[in-house]
Amino acid sequence: MTKFCCDDLKWACSKYVMYESSQRSYSVYEKGSSRYGVCIDYCPFCGSKLPKNLIDERWDIILKELGKEYLPDDDGNLPKKELPEEFKTDEWWKKRRL
Repeated sequence: MTKFCCDDLKWACSKYVMYESSQRSYSVYEKGSSRYGVCIDYCPFCGSKLPKNLIDERWDIILKELGKEYLPDDDGNLPKKELPEEFKTDEWWKKRRL
């Protein structure tokens, strides 16, 4: 279960703020848009510092522990192998105490 710094952020995560547990990242996006959101470091409602996102660390660990066949290639093509389930959730970073 995700803990939020305030009820407003909890509500916003159902509307226009996305929380991606596999990367521990918050981003603001336009509802209905297929574009990626803009990562945020502070809650737009209460000003609390949000946990550091783990986007780069996730890719680094996947490359180091699993290999490049689990990452998209330089042209953006899908990886050759599917990621283990732990990397699709917050399990990987909790297990590593990040």
